[in-house]
Amino acid sequence: MVEKVQFETEEEKQQIIFNKSAMFLIEEQRLFEGNFLIFSDVSPEKEVVYVNLPAEELEAIKIMAAQQETVIEELMFIIIPELTGGGI
Repeated sequence: MVEKVQFETEEEKQQIIFNKSAMFLIEEQRLFEGNFLIFSDVSPEKEVVYVNLPAEELEAIKIMAAQQETVIEELMFIIIPELTGGGI
């Protein structure tokens, strides 16, 4: 079952979402006719997208991900002591 509910304010929108927590919010529409939330009692299927990448691009992405992980680890080494009062 699909249910379309109109709302006017953000507060009203949040209240509707809270009241319909047993359903799945599948779409939000902001039209000239008004703002609507579309709910379903059936979980939406997740769309799977397959992408073909040349091997060189895939390797470049892996390298960038590893570099970002290293940067995050280094930042955590600096931030955690600051947050816990240890400081450098």
